[in-house]
Amino acid sequence: EGDLARILLGQREVNEVRTFPFHEFVAVGDARRCVAVLAKGLHAYRAGEAGTLHLTLRRAVEWLTAADLANRVGDAGPFFYVPDARCERRVRHEIAVAFCPFAADSMEMQAINAAYQSPPLLVEAGGHGTRTQWAFLRADTPLSALQVAPAGLHARLYNPTPDTVTLSNPPARSDVWGEAAPGSVESVPPHAIVDVLLPAPPQPASRPAP
Repeated sequence: EGDLARILLGQREVNEVRTFPFHEFVAVGDARRCVAVLAKGLHAYRAGEAGTLHLTLRRAVEWLTAADLANRVGDAGPFFYVPDARCERRVRHEIAVAFCPFAADSMEMQAINAAYQSPPLLVEAGGHGTRTQWAFLRADTPLSALQVAPAGLHARLYNPTPDTVTLSNPPARSDVWGEAAPGSVESVPPHAIVDVLLPAPPQPASRPAP
């Protein structure tokens, strides 16, 4: 019984844990303002004294589930040699800091993050058309997925804020597979995910191959 308990002992952290995961940005502030650190490809930070944040730029390991660690006990998985995880290469990190006159969980902060993470893609076309704008989606909330479905364009929106967001152009409702569902989506509740269908944009005219 003692040997079995030792084998089934799961991983757990001991002492004080101050390192946490994050996705895209982490912020410190209140309901009126915040300071946000935005990053691409970094997913861990440590909370320090007096509200300081420390980003983990590199986490190099050589063995998975190394034994005798000061801050972890138990089994975290197989003991495995991973020499390619030693981070023996040059890495370029991109980080930004934003001082914002609004809360970290506001839609304004989401807009800043979206502009930083996915800047506009500029292309130069050599066609003879005169139309300069062609929009088929205005997302009032962050967009997490967009795919072509039989019924149109299947989009997934989410609301990470504590307030309900009203959609300016309510789209048709969809299920999680992109199939049409009854009704339309007028708003997105706080911390909710919704699936919607968008009409497919018209295809540009093409010339027959010579």
